[in-house]
Amino acid sequence: MTVTVILGGHGRVGLLIAKELSKKEDNEVVSIFRNPDQTAEVAATGAIPKIMNIESATVADFVEVFKGADFIVWTAGAGGKGAPSRTYAIDRDAAIRSMQAARQVIGIKRYVMISYLGSANAPQLDPTHPLYHYGQAKHAADKYLIEFSGLNYTIVNPGHLSDDAASKKLEFHAKPFNAKDRTASRENVALLVTDLITDEKALNHTLGKEVEILDGDTPILEGLRSL
Repeated sequence: MTVTVILGGHGRVGLLIAKELSKKEDNEVVSIFRNPDQTAEVAATGAIPKIMNIESATVADFVEVFKGADFIVWTAGAGGKGAPSRTYAIDRDAAIRSMQAARQVIGIKRYVMISYLGSANAPQLDPTHPLYHYGQAKHAADKYLIEFSGLNYTIVNPGHLSDDAASKKLEFHAKPFNAKDRTASRENVALLVTDLITDEKALNHTLGKEVEILDGDTPILEGLRSL
């Protein structure tokens, strides 16, 4: 049985990933979320609901929920909403604590970070940009994962997310300057993460890579296997 822990289990992407992974044979999903009122909705995906406030969770707290996991998927975040301090607390600090915890747990095959297309360029953002603090927080978390975590990782960098139905096709190696007026469907992102976790060739070809995507013309599994 392959076990995946999703951090941000009640987010729109988290719910979709849990639903897709739960359809796969011999896959178990544990979804982490904060609000007990959301338990039924999370459970409806087929995931095992687990309530934890990741903003205040310690490394030890993360270690406890990661025990027995094969994959960690980070899709939590403040989403640029609220005070900048909360954005840094979740998108940077809590994410890094989760990485530190994953490093302590034996058996984790991959840490999958859902970031965004253009994260690498965040230090160049104008401080007055509405997503400045979000960009800095995500950039710092991605940098830690790549340079300091010691984990086997994949970073998924989708363009602006949409609620369009899954086309099951993406453009890979997407560039931020090509992303204007283009999107990445949340359903396509969920399918990509599911294929990454459940297909051995896709898993091997995405090790230590950033997967930059927009909706496009390449079948998702084909694109992952060709990276």
